[in-house]
Amino acid sequence: MTTVELRRWSEADLPALSPLVEQSLAEGWGFVERLYTRYCDGSNRFEQPGEVLLGAWAADALVGIGGLNRDPYSQDASLARVRHLYVVPAWRRHGVGRLLVEALVAQARAWAQAVVLRTNNPAAASFYTALGFVASPVAESTHWLAL
Repeated sequence: MTTVELRRWSEADLPALSPLVEQSLAEGWGFVERLYTRYCDGSNRFEQPGEVLLGAWAADALVGIGGLNRDPYSQDASLARVRHLYVVPAWRRHGVGRLLVEALVAQARAWAQAVVLRTNNPAAASFYTALGFVASPVAESTHWLAL
């Protein structure tokens, strides 16, 4: 497989997200479409201090995406939240998801005390547990990683 490069998301990358939206919807997941919609309408552009949206690129193809926000469901300013992590099926189990999560956690270490996330996908839950996340004590989240 081709080497994967992580890049900070830019407006110019937006057209590359359409295939991921389509693939995720075909799998029954609406969160990539929400990411696209909220990015376009400006309600979440991952622009607050410490936030980032990363694309995983193999050659010129977007093969994964994931973001880090200040947790919008909590008043605790020390909580980061992994958002909208998605890897296209052909690139799963090739380390792309791990690469994205590790980069997002590294970004969070600069300002957060913990990273939370929410998933209702059993495979994703196992993936996050394998990366060291545990059951979350925080409302509106399923997984927690103390930094």
